[in-house]
Amino acid sequence: SYIASTKFVQPPYMMFLRAMFCNVLIVLAVFCNMRSTGQVDTYISALLPVMLFVACGFEHCVADVFFVRFVNFDILSVWTVVLNMLIAIIGNTFGGVLISALLYVATSDERE
Repeated sequence: SYIASTKFVQPPYMMFLRAMFCNVLIVLAVFCNMRSTGQVDTYISALLPVMLFVACGFEHCVADVFFVRFVNFDILSVWTVVLNMLIAIIGNTFGGVLISALLYVATSDERE
């Protein structure tokens, strides 16, 4: 209950940054997985970025839904949790789109 409640009491900018960096790592895992050639490379390229985002405590909107049921709503309001979930969704989206666009431009074969 304590961990769940503290997840949703972060300042909005921190929630956004932690959510953004989470999806940067997730997109990196997908990108590296697509580029891997062997079976071991495939597992490692998917596992390492996911382990890193969990170890760093980054916010993923889908994973945070698990913690909502443990929140002590005597301490936090429902609106605080909803607002932080919305910020996590926006941060995840921004991080995923930003890193996807940057990786696409960096690996694009077409040069003008």
